[in-house]
Amino acid sequence: MKLAKFGGSSVASAERIKHIFENIILKDKKLKYIVLSTFGKKDSNDIKITDQLEKIAAISYYQNVYPKENIDKIKNKYYTETKALGLNTKFLDSIFEEFEEIVNRKFDNFDRYYAALVSQGERMFVSIPVEYLKSKGINAIAVYPEKCGLITDSNYRNAGLLPGSLENVKKY
Repeated sequence: MKLAKFGGSSVASAERIKHIFENIILKDKKLKYIVLSTFGKKDSNDIKITDQLEKIAAISYYQNVYPKENIDKIKNKYYTETKALGLNTKFLDSIFEEFEEIVNRKFDNFDRYYAALVSQGERMFVSIPVEYLKSKGINAIAVYPEKCGLITDSNYRNAGLLPGSLENVKKY
């Protein structure tokens, strides 16, 4: 089994996503799994998704204000880069509906809310490479931690793996 991880700057734009898939991932027949961060900044004028998610968490939780401007920046980035990959963006609609539900959900403490929101960057992002691979005729799926048995404790923002998690992933 071979796994590769690509950070935010590697997947900061449609152009970079195409590059890693066409020149690295699709050329390596032994590569079975990839781990992806969300969009990083492609240049100094671009937004960093994680920064926007952190702002959304703080504004929404502490000020009890809907952070429309920050959410719109994230949506714009996702829809723009998805279109640039030549993909239909319709699949993003339901992803952002779920995201909005999380933004509006009340949590018992900030760390839990923060963790739920910031993790959405990667959770939402992986749907884009999956759709890109499908457009190339490749059977691809997103596997989220809970699906493959990767379970953490409740130390939000500094979670550790619970016993048995790695064994679960190996079985998956």
